[in-house]
Amino acid sequence: MDSGSELTLLYDVEPIDFLSQIQPIGALIVVSCDDLKILQVSEKVEDYIGITKESLLLKSIYDCFNLSFIEELTFNIGELKRVQKNFTTIQCNVNNKELFCVINIKCEYVILEMSNLLSKEDVASEQLVSKVLDKSKELDSFDSLINFIVQSVQEISGFDRVLLYKFYEERNDIVLAQSFNVSKENIIGNFVTAPNIPQESKTLYIKNKFLIIEDLFANTLNIHPILNPLTLKPLDMSCCYFKSVPPIHIEYLKNIGVTSSLSISIVVDDKLWGVVACHHYESKKIPLTSYETYSILSSIFSLLVAQKEKIVKYKKEFELNLRRELFFNSLNLSANLTFSQAINQNISKLINIVNCDYCILVYEDIVYFEGKNITDKDLKSLVNLASKNINEDIFYTNQLGLEYPEIKLQNISIDRFLAVKIQALDNSYLLFLRAKEIRETKIADEESIEFRDNQIVIDNRASFENMNQITFGTSLSFSEVEIKNAKLLSKELQISYEYFIGYEETRSLKKQQKMQEQILIQNSIEKKVFLEREQLFNSIGEGFYGVDLNMNCFFINSVALEILSLREDEILGKNIHKIIHHHPLDKGVYDQHECIICNTILYEIKNEQNDWLFKSNGDKFPVKIIATPVYDENILVGVAVAFSDISRQYYAEQDLQILNQKLRIQSTTDPLTQLYNQRYFRECGLLQFELAKKNKTEISLITVGINSFSNIKTIYGNDISDAILVMVANILKSKIRNQDDVVTRTGCEEFTIIAPYLSSIEVLKMSEEINEEIKNQSILLNGINVFCSASVSAIAYESNLFLNFSDFVRASELKSILLKNDNGRD
Repeated sequence: MDSGSELTLLYDVEPIDFLSQIQPIGALIVVSCDDLKILQVSEKVEDYIGITKESLLLKSIYDCFNLSFIEELTFNIGELKRVQKNFTTIQCNVNNKELFCVINIKCEYVILEMSNLLSKEDVASEQLVSKVLDKSKELDSFDSLINFIVQSVQEISGFDRVLLYKFYEERNDIVLAQSFNVSKENIIGNFVTAPNIPQESKTLYIKNKFLIIEDLFANTLNIHPILNPLTLKPLDMSCCYFKSVPPIHIEYLKNIGVTSSLSISIVVDDKLWGVVACHHYESKKIPLTSYETYSILSSIFSLLVAQKEKIVKYKKEFELNLRRELFFNSLNLSANLTFSQAINQNISKLINIVNCDYCILVYEDIVYFEGKNITDKDLKSLVNLASKNINEDIFYTNQLGLEYPEIKLQNISIDRFLAVKIQALDNSYLLFLRAKEIRETKIADEESIEFRDNQIVIDNRASFENMNQITFGTSLSFSEVEIKNAKLLSKELQISYEYFIGYEETRSLKKQQKMQEQILIQNSIEKKVFLEREQLFNSIGEGFYGVDLNMNCFFINSVALEILSLREDEILGKNIHKIIHHHPLDKGVYDQHECIICNTILYEIKNEQNDWLFKSNGDKFPVKIIATPVYDENILVGVAVAFSDISRQYYAEQDLQILNQKLRIQSTTDPLTQLYNQRYFRECGLLQFELAKKNKTEISLITVGINSFSNIKTIYGNDISDAILVMVANILKSKIRNQDDVVTRTGCEEFTIIAPYLSSIEVLKMSEEINEEIKNQSILLNGINVFCSASVSAIAYESNLFLNFSDFVRASELKSILLKNDNGRD
């Protein structure tokens, strides 16, 4: 086969759920849901229940099994229907034989998988799970977690080699960790392609928490009849643990020397995150009772991975926010430059904000860039792509070549493209480019798959050695955190641009004021100078007036009269303070001797400050005032006052402060529930924890998680699930005692209350009240009340247990996880 499309087709069409065969590790019986007639059975069923398959087919279970088993079976089928679950497990006595049975219910029929109960080989699942949970408390990083997973599974299962695969939607899967008893090559970090784990298998891993193969070379057992009498199709074995192995998977395992295998799924946010693959080089008995252990381990590993990835995501968000803040600090300190010059000077810092290979600044059609050489033609293509597709703030694609095949780049190979608009300017953007990865790696070779004599054969799969290749792989997609960071970057660039404009205006004002001062020094040494130089003062671009020692105005230029909306006869010879300067910036009426002009007369020093002046109609406006004492033969005769209207700068700064406050609120508030978010929880919680630790006072965390929330969302839709979140948020807000208590939304369906100075008894009481009130409230949908329940856990600070806030939070999260497992959670 010579094309990737044909390879994909080969794996996608091969059946793995309808093989009508099982492994020889137990017996399978299919019973109709309506009348409990036996529809299908596997070969050798007699070895387990003492009745031949011919004697079972189309018989009622009441004619074939003992009463105790029938009662237990019918009870569990009824329970599965009642709670809307697909499967359960029981230990039972079937016709005087001790068996372990998995009950899997479909629409029309029930599948029973039976195996001998080997009590001597079984280990109590509670002990194993408890041991894993205890050890998981010591994990402090993502790397330690993945190594812990493979080591724990190998210790529990006894397999020769255990691998942990991480799956990606847009790039090759990768081996993250391994543990082995038998010496084998180290393949950590190697990339694997579809032949190793086809998409069909990945879909199956979500349905089955674990999959087993006891002996690859054992003869399979047929199911009779092949077609199910009710559906007239082969039996759907997607959730069966005894199902036989697809031919292509058999060939693959043979080529890598594996006889027995076990796979445990890791599912995060209802998506297959990865799988723990166990290999054994000889056949290995895997008791069906291990179903409970490995199912629980799958859930625990999934929760731990989700938790660690959440922490990694939080750390990344914090790091990117810090980098963005450092960029803007450096940018704004360059305000002596133009806006484009300042960005270009700091463009290398932008690369770290979005973790890209190239950063290009397009500023009013002038292009600056940081990174490797890019041709003018490539630049033009990318700028055109941004200008045609960008919305209010950003535009990005994680599949540049596929979504925009017309973009043909010459010198660079790009697959991720992100454009950030500079809002205040036309045709101005920041372009971030992420190049395809070029790596020397060991990678499984898809070209080794072919048909021989109508059989699928996979060659050269025993080892990854001698398979070094220079490969082009897709880079990591722009993450949710990076996209969020890019949107903030767009908004903050707008603020920074306005700051630069305001700074340029201030520079211009200062330059003019300096010129005015020079004119005053040269021309204002006595009263006569004001009158003699009236034409000169009228030509100054800002307001100017002179007062004598009694604060009476004896000169004012035309610019000042126009700004103040006054006539000369309304102000000359009169106390100017009472007319235009009777209020300060931040308080009520004050005495004229407190003003800048009076202080200049009193102390005979030059004064400069921002203040308020009033027009004839009473409107006030902000000004910059410079008051300079005037002498005649070393005798003080008055004060020369220059002022400029700084309304634009003043109100721009006010708007900037308001905008910064809004951004702060937005960045720490959940828009749906109006509660504080995870970021604020971390900031506030750390502060309160350190205060409690320092003052030796009490502090508690109360965690509330809505049970079966994804089921609620699936059944009732987003509007009802959002209404439930708001309802729970309002309940929690009603429970806070004072301003010290803080209610936060820390996850999709999770909330956390930070409760300082709350004793353990009070915490327990509040938790019980919250739990009871949530159960008793409901949302009305089409005349029906939709109820929900919650898992409420609380933990109090103990100085000998928690050295820091992170330990305190981890303990709270673990306690919440254990409580949710006890209560049941979808």
